[in-house]
Amino acid sequence: MSHLLFEMKHHAAMLADKTRLDAYQRALQKAVGPEDCVVDIGTGTGILASYAAKRTKNAVYGIEYFSTAAAIGQKLAQDSGYSNLIIVNNSSYNRPIEAAPDILVTETIGPIAPEENIVELCYEFCRRYPSVKTVIPSTLQLFAQPIYSRQLDGITDNLLGAFLSASHDSYDFNGVKELLLSEFCREPQFTVLDDAHTAGESSLLVEYQLGVDKISDFKSSLFIPTASEANAVHLYFYATLFSEIILTNKFSAAPTHWRHCYVKRPPGAEQLDVSYSNKNKKFHIKWRDKHELARLD
Repeated sequence: MSHLLFEMKHHAAMLADKTRLDAYQRALQKAVGPEDCVVDIGTGTGILASYAAKRTKNAVYGIEYFSTAAAIGQKLAQDSGYSNLIIVNNSSYNRPIEAAPDILVTETIGPIAPEENIVELCYEFCRRYPSVKTVIPSTLQLFAQPIYSRQLDGITDNLLGAFLSASHDSYDFNGVKELLLSEFCREPQFTVLDDAHTAGESSLLVEYQLGVDKISDFKSSLFIPTASEANAVHLYFYATLFSEIILTNKFSAAPTHWRHCYVKRPPGAEQLDVSYSNKNKKFHIKWRDKHELARLD
């Protein structure tokens, strides 16, 4: 039951994300023609597939791995009046359909970018179905930008305060305050940044050509001068859905269910190293100060 409730909350958040839905709807309106066969991977309740089904007379397949979401999608497809909308409860890594699709659409975008396997699944699907001419999104980029936010300092202070307030007698968390802060600065955090402003130029960490690139693993770095006021680095994606239609979770854009991702900058840090491994779906964050950078030189 808890798993079902979790899934319901997740899908409800995505369906309430009008920025996300509007961008995909506009992209499908431009991309899908009346004779196109479309596949939506990770279709969930089938909302994106329904946008495509409205645009074409051909079949639209919504592929969903999780049975509960697929069952809901199947019922919606049956009741929708879109006789060309077909929900398939299967994995895209199998050969789930016998058709030759023209367009692949997917919104398997993680909170930072590649965590939901979008790069690998698009590559594998296009390899199995070479008839695919259009992939939506076509590119996925991950950027890093130094920012300053007083709100982030408050979040950090509140977190550390929970530990420090638990000190008693000689058992004092103040002795490990620096270690706690170091650990906090190694983990991506997610919230809505209301007061943030830029404190440096954006840097492209990685760019994926979806359907072409095979693996999402990457390593990249961002240098921040010591004098910069930046107290965090904002990680955000740009997904090019079609032509000029962009979906992003950058803090200065319209809010989305992905919220905003940041990595807190520890005192004295000058370089942020970011890497990602698809094997364990894990981002690795490392900060370096000027002394460590000097040793590396």
